Amino acid sequence: SLKEIGATAISFLFLCSIPLTIIGQFAGPAVLRFMQVPDDTWELSNAYISIIFFGTLGNMGYNMNAGILRGMGDSNASLLFLIVSCAVNIVLDLVFVAGLGMGPFGAALATVIGQGVSFLWAIFYLYRHKESFGFDFKPASFKPDPEVLPKLIRLGLPMILQSAAINFSMLFVNSYINSYGVVASAVTGVGNKLGSITAVVTNALSTAGSSMVGQNLGAEKYHRVPKIIGVSMVIDLAFAALLSFLTICFPRTIFGLFNSDPQVLDMSMTYIPVAVLLYVGFAMRSPFFALINGSGNAKLNLIVGLLDGVICRVGLAMLMGLAMGMGIMGFWLGNAFAGYMPFLIGGVYFLTGKWKRRLVD
Repeated sequence: SLKEIGATAISFLFLCSIPLTIIGQFAGPAVLRFMQVPDDTWELSNAYISIIFFGTLGNMGYNMNAGILRGMGDSNASLLFLIVSCAVNIVLDLVFVAGLGMGPFGAALATVIGQGVSFLWAIFYLYRHKESFGFDFKPASFKPDPEVLPKLIRLGLPMILQSAAINFSMLFVNSYINSYGVVASAVTGVGNKLGSITAVVTNALSTAGSSMVGQNLGAEKYHRVPKIIGVSMVIDLAFAALLSFLTICFPRTIFGLFNSDPQVLDMSMTYIPVAVLLYVGFAMRSPFFALINGSGNAKLNLIVGLLDGVICRVGLAMLMGLAMGMGIMGFWLGNAFAGYMPFLIGGVYFLTGKWKRRLVD
């Protein structure tokens, strides 16, 4: 039942987040060394990653609460908490970084606080609606269900491996990018920020689309699925087009929101086509992630992650950056092009129609 699933998910969340937070404090410096972070930014980078790991509970809890709410059919509340998290993050970014000059430490703190606020608000919301949730929030009710836990792990493991593959590949690529110096690293950081803004919209639509796809597949209303994908694609591409227009026409203003250093802004001009590729990539893969997740195809999700992360991102970055001698531009482009792999795989999956024969557990 929903009660057993919720109790098991919440308990397992705390069991995972606490050791991950502790491990992160010790593993952070090793990660930075792997990424070849320049010596003059080491302390700032170490402070950033330390704060991010302290926010593990808020990050995981925020995503778990969103999943529970979507499972209850309350996608509006889930979207609201996402908006709140992003809004708090953006406002505090401006206050901590632009206003108080706290640099990477301030950016990390803004992210953690944004996720934490959303997490706590979602907990309060669930408590207020505990009757429909079927969970009384008493300590004895948090005991994991031995039958539910293996199922949650089996369904979640492929997505964990997918996310791990993609993030590891990004760390690998960034380790080469950082070897090009502080300015190149800063430009990449700004690019990642712009990508995260795009991801806010595309991930929200992907999450909503995933729920809608699952509901319509369960009801055997297959004709609605192409409409869901089509509408999501149009909205995603429209947002990507808007960001592309602003980045192309007002590049120094856009990049200057995150870093006003003249050298960084000068180098950012070469990043413009990469940024556009990233925007469009986020938009094009989002609807097909909705299809894959909504149809419950965990194995395909894992395949996408491995191809996107390990093979394409690392392979293309090494090919273009080193073998083709394109330098940092090659690493940037390799990272951007890898983001189109979910679109290609998801597109083939959609055309085959195999998603119609899948059952969501």
